[in-house]
Amino acid sequence: MKVKSLQKILSMGKCGIIMLCIHCLFVAPVSARFQKQEGIVITGKVTDDKDGALPGVSIKVKGTAIGTSTVADGTYRISAPVGAVLSFKIIGYKAKEEIVRANTTINVVLLTDQQVLDEVVVVGYGTQKKSDITGAVTSIPKDRIDNMVRTDVVQLIQGAAAGLNVTTTAAGANPESGAVLLIRGRKSISASNDPLIILDGIPYNGSLSDINSNDIASLEILKDASAAAIYGSRASNGVLLIQTKQGTKGKVTVRYEYLYGIQRVANFPHLMTGQEYFEFKAGVVSPAGII
Repeated sequence: MKVKSLQKILSMGKCGIIMLCIHCLFVAPVSARFQKQEGIVITGKVTDDKDGALPGVSIKVKGTAIGTSTVADGTYRISAPVGAVLSFKIIGYKAKEEIVRANTTINVVLLTDQQVLDEVVVVGYGTQKKSDITGAVTSIPKDRIDNMVRTDVVQLIQGAAAGLNVTTTAAGANPESGAVLLIRGRKSISASNDPLIILDGIPYNGSLSDINSNDIASLEILKDASAAAIYGSRASNGVLLIQTKQGTKGKVTVRYEYLYGIQRVANFPHLMTGQEYFEFKAGVVSPAGII
């Protein structure tokens, strides 16, 4: 039947040849595409560099919403089309990608990300590796400290840490009162909710705006009850640990920065003119001359 159909198409001359070409161009790729999208079932095991099973590894088909995770023994099972990319990710290890080929078994070895685990964080009693800290500590990124254009420390920490609420001076308040800092909300109705500020290991009772933001080398925020074990009840509202730049041994380094910018006043009060003030006073004065 197929031979007779082909002979019938060819007997139509040029029109038959054109129809045959169209059939080859569209029908064959579409069928191949459907076969590719069906996908194959892939299984495997994820281990570390010491051949230990890694449970909880996130596995996703890149560019799609298809995903799964490894179980207790490090094994997984996922369906993906041939040519797709599988992404393997877990905290503390370097991410890895594998291309799906004809084979249905993909075993992956993830390497430890030493850069994340060995990151040093300043705490109240010294410095520790980030992987050894059990409390809630947030470090302001060094890139933000070095490159962000700001006029004070408040602008540096605003929006930089989860759980830290920074409120600028409200309308009608004293402009010199400064910003209000709350770590994980208010702790008291009547008492102060300001966090404890530790500047170079010494409690600092002044305003943050008095600290030169260009002198800051590192800034950490202690947010949970573990801070009270170091500084006592003064740390019940959280702690801001600020380390300033210090002189170091070695060659002399000179750094020059020039920044400029334009800012608008957040709350600019509308003042009366002399004529408006006179009319206001005249309108509220009683006949007896008493306001």
